[in-house]
Amino acid sequence: MPVIADRVAAFAFVLEDVDPDADVYRDLARLHYDLAGFPLPRQLDAILALTTVEHLHYGSDFPFTPEHVVEMLAEPLSTAKTHSGPIAETLTANTKRLFFGS
Repeated sequence: MPVIADRVAAFAFVLEDVDPDADVYRDLARLHYDLAGFPLPRQLDAILALTTVEHLHYGSDFPFTPEHVVEMLAEPLSTAKTHSGPIAETLTANTKRLFFGS
């Protein structure tokens, strides 16, 4: 989504009958994003240019993605850090807050 955000925002102003108060960037920043796949080294930075770390989650796509691949893809996130600390802890807290309200 981050790589097409500017295109979506531009078309929002070109199309007819668009709410003049529409703010594509604001609305995209409110969404929650799944970091399954290959978020590092580039995708995470692109997503954080659009939203905050509080809107990030990790879903492994298991069982559709084999367990050994899930482990390989999750490993870089286990050592990554953000301004608020280890990202793995932040992702866990975000998901608990989203689904359980805590």
